[in-house]
Formats: sequence, C-alpha cells, structure tokens
Amino acid sequence: MFLLEDEIADAALEFAQKFADIRRRRVVLFGADPFAALDIPRTALVHRLQQVLLNLTLRLREMYVERSLREEQASLTLAEVAGPLRTSAAAIIELERGESKAPKEALEIVIRELERDDLAALLPHLPEAREQRALPAEPESWSEHLAFVRAGGIEIGHLAAPPRNDETMEGLMRNVDAARRVVGSLPLLENVATLIDPPFSDYAEAEWLNLVLRATGADLLLDLHNLHANATNFGFDARAVVASIANDRVGAIHLAGGRRIEGNRILDDHLHAIPSEVFALLALVAAGETTVIIERDGNYPPFAELLLEVEHARRSAAISGAAVRG
Repeated sequence: MFLLEDEIADAALEFAQKFADIRRRRVVLFGADPFAALDIPRTALVHRLQQVLLNLTLRLREMYVERSLREEQASLTLAEVAGPLRTSAAAIIELERGESKAPKEALEIVIRELERDDLAALLPHLPEAREQRALPAEPESWSEHLAFVRAGGIEIGHLAAPPRNDETMEGLMRNVDAARRVVGSLPLLENVATLIDPPFSDYAEAEWLNLVLRATGADLLLDLHNLHANATNFGFDARAVVASIANDRVGAIHLAGGRRIEGNRILDDHLHAIPSEVFALLALVAAGETTVIIERDGNYPPFAELLLEVEHARRSAAISGAAVRG
C-alpha cells in the first residue's frame, strides 16, 4: 500500500481495522511518524470489524463445504484466516477495554475467555499452518512429456512425438537442464503415444527411452497405455521395452484406455476402460513403491467400475512385487 500523508485519515475511515492494526504495530524506519496523531473513530472501527467478521463467517462456511474432507486443505484454511482472526481479536479488546494487545496475544485472550477448549487446542497449530502456506509446496514429483508442440514458429496445438535422433536429444538435454535450473529438480519424462511413427528416427522405442534416461539423468514416467498403443500401431513388443528399462528408473506409472480406429490402430484418448494388455504390462514392472495413476478424461463410468480398475491395478502390481501407492 502506498499512501500520501494527506490520504491517511480518509483511508483509516474506510479500512479502520487495518489502520488500527498499523497503529498498534507500526515501526518507523526513517523520518517523522505519520501515524502518531492518527485517530480512528470508534464507530468506524466497530462498523469495519462487523464487516470483517461477517466476511470471515461467509468465507469459512464456504471453505468448510469445499475443504473439510481434506486435511491439508483444512490446514490451508487455518493459514488463510489466522491473520484476520488475530487482528479482529485485537480490535475487540481495544474497543472493549481500551487496551492495545499484539494480535496473537489478543486471539489467545479472546479464546480463553470464551472457554472453548476445542479452539484453544488449535492455537499452537496456527504458526505452523501459516509457515507451511508461505513455503513452496514439496510435490512428490513433476513431469513433462517427451514431445513437442511447435517447430519453425508453427504451433500445432497438441503433443507430437519428435524424431528419435541425436538432434532431438541435444535439444531435449538443453530443455531438461533449463527446467531443472528453474524448478530445482528434474522432471519425470513421460513416453507419449503417436499415430505416426516419427520420420527421421534413428532409434527404436526401447533404445530411445533408455538413451533419454542416461542422457538427461531424469527418471521415467512410464505410460503403459501409450506404450501399448505404439507397440500395436508400429508392430514392436511392448513387453520387451518394459524389460529393457531398469526398475529403479521408473518414477511413476500411468494407466489409461483408448479405442481402435482406422487401420486397427489405437488412439490414446483417456475415454475408455483400461485394456487387459495394459494390466499385463503393469504386472511386469517391478518398480518397488511406485505411484500409479489412472487417467480418465471423460466418458466416465459408474464410480464402482473405476474402483474395480484400481483394485485390478493393485493385483497386477502385486504380481511383480511393486507396492502401488496411488
């Protein structure tokens, strides 16, 4: 917020609670204190406090409906409302007693006087919730496709499999390294499905995937339906590809379904059930404790059928000794 000195009085009337908090906690780093003579009318502070508390009530009700079943989202809710709750408590004590309290202490006083043990039990967790909200999330992993979407200044609008050759590899290594520097970690690289065998390719699918892992240092997000589709479309053995990849280089697995199109080719559309061939490939991947994700982007069946696919995935993974976590 950037204010001119002659705007402070008017701003304090409109945002009385915020400026009451500024008045309590301000630190002047240089020059005269522009808030030394600031007087916030009691009526303005009461009115603004009522607005803030009503807004908090409405927001919390909405957040409860949206987030209450997810523990990490409930923690985020605490983080979002901790600040307004504390400053509101400080405003209440100032209005009732004429005392100036730090917002954190004020909230503790209000909750103690309400004799709400359940709320008092939450207080020690507020700093943790606020700190976690302020820090970057720590995802299990992140991923990108082994694909391109533009070339020669032309945007094609979808993922396309690049030629499997050394020139592509050079560009891939540069891009992966650039992404690592920005994000701070390597992505999992996902094999993609294609209806057209990329021209100018010098490497077979298995050879290419293993070369990618060695050259970039990244692990593989192994999409088994993409592999099954390519094997069907271009006549190679998907099982041999799985066998060629070191188990400790598989960072995650995707399962999905597709449909047959002209030429008996498979289109990976994420709109159909997972075929038996994909579950059979999953049984060959002994990748230890691995996250397995079922992808479905539409044409959803009854939820019970999706749960059956999850159970089928667990049974297939158990054959190879993998421990499916998701």
